Amino acid sequence: PRGVATQPGAGVTTEEFGEAGNATCHTAKPGEECYVHMMWAMQSIFEHPERYPGLTSKSAIEDFQSFLHESDDRCPKPCSLKYLAVDP
Repeated sequence: PRGVATQPGAGVTTEEFGEAGNATCHTAKPGEECYVHMMWAMQSIFEHPERYPGLTSKSAIEDFQSFLHESDDRCPKPCSLKYLAVDP
């Protein structure tokens, strides 16, 4: 079944599931390897902006995750901000 999983208490979607129940995206969280790579990249961009074409120091964390996913598959595809659900 299709559906979404929300981060407890945060009210935001962190995963979306396809028809087979497999996650189609996942937004990295603290404690995950991908999150560590994102934090490193967000610091590294100040000294080496040429390593991150299309990103700036003000880019959203999901943009960094998407870049890492597309460039070397270190991270899963992030859930897009425009599709995040907020609990009422």
